[in-house]
Amino acid sequence: MKKIFCIILFAVFAASLLVGCRDNQERETYSPEEELEKLAGIDKGEDFVEGALTVAVCGAMTVNVEAAAAEYSLKYDEHVNLVYYGDGEWDKLVTKILAQDDDIDLFLPVSYHTASLVGARVYEDLSGYEELKSRIEGNALALTLAKIDSGDLIGVPCHTQAYSTENYEVAATLMKYCYKNLDMSAWEYSDPDGEELFEVFKHLYEYPDDPLSSPYYDFDYSAVETQYLFMNKFSVRKDQAANFLCILFDLQNGELELSEVLYFPYCEIDETKEYKPSWVFYPFEYVQVLGDAWQLALESDGSDEALRKIAEDGAKDLEMRLMG
Repeated sequence: MKKIFCIILFAVFAASLLVGCRDNQERETYSPEEELEKLAGIDKGEDFVEGALTVAVCGAMTVNVEAAAAEYSLKYDEHVNLVYYGDGEWDKLVTKILAQDDDIDLFLPVSYHTASLVGARVYEDLSGYEELKSRIEGNALALTLAKIDSGDLIGVPCHTQAYSTENYEVAATLMKYCYKNLDMSAWEYSDPDGEELFEVFKHLYEYPDDPLSSPYYDFDYSAVETQYLFMNKFSVRKDQAANFLCILFDLQNGELELSEVLYFPYCEIDETKEYKPSWVFYPFEYVQVLGDAWQLALESDGSDEALRKIAEDGAKDLEMRLMG
């Protein structure tokens, strides 16, 4: 029963962070030859216009970007190419962006890939675009989500959902460990030897249901789950892309009237609390190794020797992922 509960609990944490995602097991698989063919270029439908602004989107939540494309076309009398990457194709978009392809100007990846794309610095820093910069800096939520430690404005946030561990029915110990020790904005991990993770595992072994009545940490935190529309650093249509992002921001911020209902526009936040974007401290593509280590810990004999070794290995695995 202990094992089943903890698998479910970690899965719930993960699912809450994968905006627009499905389980990885549902993705298609390709042979190397098929994948190379798919990576050769973007899929161009009948409506594709060469030389037009091209926006690539992943996941199910695309209505906000679609609404921005319609507004952009009306305002500038220019066509916008919308390129969709469905299930099984998310990695394809990431590969294209990392390869410095310039045929995509703006891209909306699933939140699963936010940390790795920010770490690779493939986004255009938006602080160089005054109209866009002033919009972001004039909105406390957008600025919190868009600005990282280097001072860069990484993208325009989309589909924002605020949450707090104050409202959880469990103590969220592993998530609080990540909140305290991991900062993807600065690419830092403060427990590389796994000493604190060892103490966390000892606690979770004793309290596998992670109850609120027996917390390990004595703090709560508030965060915002979000996707971003990034400008491709290698785009050749950056001014047009900046104009598109201004429109998307205005839509998200309620500045433009629409007939459609947007999906999670900018949410209200409690100004007395500090918020972080979830990807900064809980990037699932990296911290899933801690979930795997947690499961091994719960299946062990619970001895200090066993738990310490598992924690050390888990911390080492996380650090190696961060190092690439």
